Amino acid sequence: MIQIDWLIHFAYSLVSKEELMKRVLLGLVIAVIMTGSGYALQDCPNSLKKKWHNCFGTLSGGGDKYIGEWQNGKKNGQGTYVWADGTKYIGEWKNDKQSGKGAYTYGKTSKFSGDEYIGEFENSLPHGQGIYKFSNGDKYIGEFKNGLQDGKCEYYMANGNKFVGEAREGSPHNGNLFLPNGNKILIVNGKAKK
Repeated sequence: MIQIDWLIHFAYSLVSKEELMKRVLLGLVIAVIMTGSGYALQDCPNSLKKKWHNCFGTLSGGGDKYIGEWQNGKKNGQGTYVWADGTKYIGEWKNDKQSGKGAYTYGKTSKFSGDEYIGEFENSLPHGQGIYKFSNGDKYIGEFKNGLQDGKCEYYMANGNKFVGEAREGSPHNGNLFLPNGNKILIVNGKAKK
């Protein structure tokens, strides 16, 4: 864990956070493209009567579609899932759950339309390091736990405010809120201190 933190801080020192985010996304896209072309796995059988194992296949139903790797009848490895509302996940799967690195974009008819998350997943929830971009222009860069913003973070708000510190269970907890006018507000245990 310490090595990962050091690597992130080192990477931040070389380029801006926006540039780093672009490079991470580009790396993820290249990895997905490279694993999708020149594939070593065989195509999955045309029938679901036999359990799909160590193969690459497509499964559609109810407006949803998954294209990717299968093991023991479950989504495992690299894959793309598109829901009927246009929401899309591209990334790693383990035992039918989003697990590992991935990118999640909410569809136009989703209640989170336009939001995006790029980062680590566990049990189909953001968990670990990630970047969440809100459709309103806000952006959270930091740690997630069980789907919530939780841990060290930087939160950039569309109104020009910036929070640097620690989130807990989805809310700013301890840190500094920097205002566009240059003022700073100390946040302790989720409350502003004067």
